Amino acid sequence: MMGGTVNIMFDQLYSATRMIKGDKLRAIANTSKKRSPMLKDIPTFAEIGFPQVAVDNWQGVVAPKGTPKAIIDKLNKSINQVLKDPGWLSLFYLRVMSLAEVVLRNLDN
Repeated sequence: MMGGTVNIMFDQLYSATRMIKGDKLRAIANTSKKRSPMLKDIPTFAEIGFPQVAVDNWQGVVAPKGTPKAIIDKLNKSINQVLKDPGWLSLFYLRVMSLAEVVLRNLDN
């Protein structure tokens, strides 16, 4: 995109935000169901007439197969505590992400 060989692309907001805010890229719409807290002026695809376009990105935390449930529960509790910390949240939103509650599951089941 930046090299001038691509006319349109989909990118993660956290990687494109600096280019958008620096007027190097023009954001047309956001694929999330809600506007980004850091790019409030960018409409969602639903808002511009394409309600079927709704894509969110997610990140995962994994542990080795066979990790005891007590460890998974402790990780789940600790990560969710961090995600509720206002200081950490402000850093997270600087990366233009939205949060959903994190639920860790043992994938052995």
